[in-house]
Amino acid sequence: ADTDDFVIKLSHGGTITGLVRDAQKQPVANAQVLLTKMMMGGGPQTVSTGPDGRYAFEKIAPGEYTVIRAPTGGGPLMLFGGMRQVVVREGETTVHDLDESSKINLTGRVLKAGRPVGNAMLFFSVADAAASQRDLRQSRTDVDGRYQIGLDAAGAYAVGVSAGGGFIGGAAAAIPVE
Repeated sequence: ADTDDFVIKLSHGGTITGLVRDAQKQPVANAQVLLTKMMMGGGPQTVSTGPDGRYAFEKIAPGEYTVIRAPTGGGPLMLFGGMRQVVVREGETTVHDLDESSKINLTGRVLKAGRPVGNAMLFFSVADAAASQRDLRQSRTDVDGRYQIGLDAAGAYAVGVSAGGGFIGGAAAAIPVE
């Protein structure tokens, strides 16, 4: 059918800005920060932090995005500083700091049938579906099955363990972290 009205809405978008800090809470210069959206065409947008550790993505269309710090040296994508969903609103600035220091340092060991599982990936996410921000962290076990991971808050976490191309023990289980 023919349409007489055709409306195009122009947007100035919003801004995401923040500070990247290392485990000692010091600003990290020249860190790469990635911005992605599930339905975003192409790859993620990237920016580098300045000498003061600050970054900014400007003129971002309103919506939900994932912000993550890229690994140094071009290694595999690890979620050291966490991966969070941030909301961009028209004309507003959203502040999202990426901080490698954590309030809780959790250590443990992965065993299967009483034997250590080396080189396994662990995925921790807040199990509360009503949480205001979705936080995902990952760690890897050493040859003895030991791991260490930093978490920002106590609570229930869904934990998945992947080794040898599959998940161990089926679906991720919610475990309490106090």
